[in-house]
Amino acid sequence: MTLPGCLRPGWSSPLSPSRSARSPVARSYGVARSWIYALLARYEAEGEAAFEPRSRRPKRSPRAISDDTLARVPALPRLPPQTCGKVERYHQTLKKWLARQPPAPDLPALQARLDWFTSYYNTRRP
Repeated sequence: MTLPGCLRPGWSSPLSPSRSARSPVARSYGVARSWIYALLARYEAEGEAAFEPRSRRPKRSPRAISDDTLARVPALPRLPPQTCGKVERYHQTLKKWLARQPPAPDLPALQARLDWFTSYYNTRRP
């Protein structure tokens, strides 16, 4: 990897006389000057490995589900891929049918319509 101007090994100390050269480098790369100093500090600590890409993923997550809890969850069956399409088509058809119906006066009336549609969809439609 080719290091830019003030990041070459001879320029690695933030206290070097060429400290003023860091602002133009930061400007030319479109980064903050503090990022240049952070890279220099990494370079002093790690050498060339400091410039390798790093993951920004956190090393741990305090809200993650523990392995013990995951082990207690039963494995879900693997459904064939076409099952998802069937369910999506059912939902789309149901939504279109409901949009053509007058509004239900209350929740029990809506449930009765949904029950009728499910029965029709599963048994009588071609």
